[in-house]
Amino acid sequence: MSSDDLHRLIERWQALADEARAQTQVVSASDLSRATFYQGVMKTYLNVIEDLHDLFRDNTQPAAEPQAYLSVAEAEAQAVLQRAELFARSLTLHSDQVFTAVFSRLQPITLESRIQKLSAADARLMIVDFGTLRDTGDPYVDFAFVKS
Repeated sequence: MSSDDLHRLIERWQALADEARAQTQVVSASDLSRATFYQGVMKTYLNVIEDLHDLFRDNTQPAAEPQAYLSVAEAEAQAVLQRAELFARSLTLHSDQVFTAVFSRLQPITLESRIQKLSAADARLMIVDFGTLRDTGDPYVDFAFVKS
């Protein structure tokens, strides 16, 4: 998609947002529920416009070099988890040298505490991502090793 196409799309969504704003003002006195509906529609259009602006900004910025992580054996990553006194239910090494440690959600420790302990266990460690798994709700931390 060219930048001209993106600008045309933004202009189209802006026109739709303006139309929804006008409808909100027309029906506001007579039907509060329809006015609320059009207000929601307008906000949705404006959110899409903002997302498109973000996409345009992302496309115009030079691409960053992909991070190259150190190749570390799974046993070494497991040892780091043990030093941090963290007990992962599973540890997976991905092809990009990023490890995913999945923890039981029943363990009485916050995700932030896990990240702090893990980061303190090895100076070469970099947190790549973290969160909870959609299907189980179990917390996870993606990490990799970089040159220190």
